[in-house]
Amino acid sequence: MDVNVADGSIYFFDIISQCINRLDSGNIENVHCGISSSAFTSIAYDWVSENMYWTDGLFNWIAVQPVNTTDRSMYRVIIQDDIEKPSALAVDSTAGVGQDCQFLTVDTSNKLIYYVDAASNFIKEYDMAANKNRQIAAVDTVSGIVFDWKDRNLYWSSRGKVKYATIATLAARELVEVSSPPSHLTIDSHSRTLFWVEGTSGYDMSIISMSLVSKEKTTILKQVAPAFIKDIFFDTSSDRLYIVQSDKFTSVARNGSDIQFFNDLQYVDKLIIYKRYAIWSTSTHSELYYKGLQRDSLQTSTLTSDLGVITGLAIFDEALQRQSKGPCSKLNGGCEQLCMTGILGDAVCECSYGLTLQSDGKTCSSVPQSSNFLLVTDLNHGNVFQVSTLDAQITALDINTGGRPVDALFDPKTSFVIWSEINDGSIFKSTLKGRNLEVVFTATVQGEAGTTSPGSVGVLKPSSRFYKILVNDLSIVYGLAIYPSKG
Repeated sequence: MDVNVADGSIYFFDIISQCINRLDSGNIENVHCGISSSAFTSIAYDWVSENMYWTDGLFNWIAVQPVNTTDRSMYRVIIQDDIEKPSALAVDSTAGVGQDCQFLTVDTSNKLIYYVDAASNFIKEYDMAANKNRQIAAVDTVSGIVFDWKDRNLYWSSRGKVKYATIATLAARELVEVSSPPSHLTIDSHSRTLFWVEGTSGYDMSIISMSLVSKEKTTILKQVAPAFIKDIFFDTSSDRLYIVQSDKFTSVARNGSDIQFFNDLQYVDKLIIYKRYAIWSTSTHSELYYKGLQRDSLQTSTLTSDLGVITGLAIFDEALQRQSKGPCSKLNGGCEQLCMTGILGDAVCECSYGLTLQSDGKTCSSVPQSSNFLLVTDLNHGNVFQVSTLDAQITALDINTGGRPVDALFDPKTSFVIWSEINDGSIFKSTLKGRNLEVVFTATVQGEAGTTSPGSVGVLKPSSRFYKILVNDLSIVYGLAIYPSKG
């Protein structure tokens, strides 16, 4: 068990139900279920981030989940390589605050800060008023992040793609795929324009603008090798894009014309423009610097010092985001998943991976593939996908798994999808369209607590629900295959 001394609640692991529970004022509330019953299970509560960590001695991993999330499947494995039977866990809550935080963008209206947690590979939201964190999206290596306060969408660049998520639903999808690595995102929410850098330092690099309405891309500036574009920032007050290449500091109009030169800035890493001042951090010092742009002052002043390593800068000024909201800002524009402003100024709905927009223009569903497909489970988000073996097309099955599917198969004779649920050890089935959902089997035989042989293999006849354990006392069983003709 572990305790939250701030509110007097107690967290404990129940080995019978395989759940982490919270005891508060005599009431017991479930936090997370599906942890392997094992003598090697341990939990630890982080009172700063309000995250629960636990060890799983069966799967040999350490995982984490926010304790206040309504989505009980929102957890992430953070350590799983080269550890065996992790059996004790402790958290230093204060040492980790601010570490591994990369990139910053803000929603001033709602007093929210968005950042990349490089340690857990999540984009997170920090609520300044409630002093709480929330996970927004699981990500790979992120090279830029920016918030569109008009549609309340969050954009980020990662490994040849620019993606976005609608904050209201947390649905995410790819915005555009590019041939060169994208980075350094900045946005003009007023004109619905997104800017980013393409290319790798030392080679050809370009600055791209993209209309979020028409999706049209334009190259507004191209630098031949060896190019070193350190950062870009669009300033809405001057309606100009500011660029730092090597130590050269310039600005251009939004179409790349009317270039203006300023005195050089040394060792720039992150740049923002605010009220005709350039403010920047460097890769060599722990200070913030600034200089006026009105007269292009030669003088560089220190804004603050002794901050440690600076990995992100953002402006928090409510006046910058007080303009009229877009059509997506109210009830997500009526969209079930993703929402953007259209050409006519109305809400345009889109859908996440593997789903298609329905005839009402608001809801999302899918048409299942009938043959030649693989089934893939996404236990983090509770989805089952079809992947075509002919053209790799991805279809998200419109099945409400309600949990965390860990394995799935398709019975071509009955056209049923059958999947196993890691939370409670049950097996479910439904049609490809999510109809006739029912529980086929609920496991009652688990690995004996504290033993080193928690695995078993069983057989079930779905029509009669009769089952039998064929093999016991195995190590962890990761996969299963059958040779029907050989029995």
